[in-house]
Amino acid sequence: MDHTTAKVWLQEKSNGKVDSPMNVPIGKGQRFIIVHAGCSEGFIPNALLYFQSKSTKDYHEEMDASIFKDWFVNKHLPNIPQHSIIVMDKVSYHSVELNKASISSTLKGDMQKWLREKNIEYDP
Repeated sequence: MDHTTAKVWLQEKSNGKVDSPMNVPIGKGQRFIIVHAGCSEGFIPNALLYFQSKSTKDYHEEMDASIFKDWFVNKHLPNIPQHSIIVMDKVSYHSVELNKASISSTLKGDMQKWLREKNIEYDP
C-alpha cells in the first residue's frame, strides 16, 4: 500500500540539517475508504467503517450520502457519549437537501411544479 502525502513535516537534526522528503509517487495503487469518529477519549467504539475502493481515481465515486447516512445512523449515533457535539465539514455527502428549491436555471415547468407541490401561489 502507498500511504504517502505530497507534504510532510520534517524534523531538523541536531546539526541543523533536515533530511530530504520522501520521493514516493502519489495516488498509485489500491485505495481504502475509512470513516471513523473520535472524541477526547479516543475513537468511538464500534463506529469504524472501512471498505476497499473499486476505483483508483476519486473516492467520492464510492462514498456517497446513503453510505454516510447508514454509517452515521447505525454506527456513529448509537455509540457516541451522551451530550456529544458533532462537528462535520461541508463535503457534499454530509448534508443532503430534500426538496431543493428551484434555481434560476430551472425550467419554467419544473419551477411551476415545485411551487404547486409547496402550495406557493404564483402568476403563471
